[in-house]
Amino acid sequence: MPSSLPPRSAKLDPAVLAKRQPGAEDAPPLRAHRSARRTKKTKRPRKFGHLSFAFKIGLAMSALALLAAMLLVYLAVNQHWAMAQQQNDAFGQTIAEQLAGSLVESVFTDDQLAMQLNLNQLATKSVVERAAVYDASGVLLASAGN
Repeated sequence: MPSSLPPRSAKLDPAVLAKRQPGAEDAPPLRAHRSARRTKKTKRPRKFGHLSFAFKIGLAMSALALLAAMLLVYLAVNQHWAMAQQQNDAFGQTIAEQLAGSLVESVFTDDQLAMQLNLNQLATKSVVERAAVYDASGVLLASAGN
């Protein structure tokens, strides 16, 4: 029986493919199951199998040393930030104590001008962002800065 199929080397036209009827001659060859195809086990190539043992040990030690160095850098940076924060807090406390000492007389005499001048002078410093003076009940007496 002559086949109406084009030769395998010819390009298949979609119209021809639509006319094809699956028959015995069109059926794909049966495949054996994967396990049946493998008769002998083949070794998969290992990722580091071609490297010598000494090189593997050196590589592992280098990775460990790199990890330890990264941990030390992290701890050093953390310690640095903690010390900087402590110094900043101590500086702020010292400035507040000095300002309070210089404003005692102005607060008792209710001299708003002297308080404002002291605060303005302090607020012009680059390390001070804002300064304010409150009385014992929390009422704002004077402020300067942002």
